[in-house]
Amino acid sequence: MFWWILGSIFLIVTILCILFYSRVKWDTFYLGMISGILSLIILLISLILRIEYNSFERKYSIQKRYYETMLQQSEDITKNKDYTYIMNLMDINNELFELQASKEYYGIFTVIPERVLDFKPISIK
Repeated sequence: MFWWILGSIFLIVTILCILFYSRVKWDTFYLGMISGILSLIILLISLILRIEYNSFERKYSIQKRYYETMLQQSEDITKNKDYTYIMNLMDINNELFELQASKEYYGIFTVIPERVLDFKPISIK
């Protein structure tokens, strides 16, 4: 959220510099260029990271539903020798741990939303 606000502020400064360019020529031009480039970079990176997080969240929910369905069908996944699925679960749990650690460490300075802290790792029984 912090990065979206910061990028929006730079975008507003860019728009104001464009509007006031006719009064003060070069000072507002350079300020507008710098803030425009910064807003573009910040908003683009924030968008890419948010899309990546949303992709993880979809993958996490799909794997969790699939795992719960498999548990209803059989008692132990290892009896089915579905080791590729177990590796996928380990990868998702590892990625969840990294996201949660990043959110706890960086706080508001990350694009990851607060709800990632509510997710529980998918346990293999």
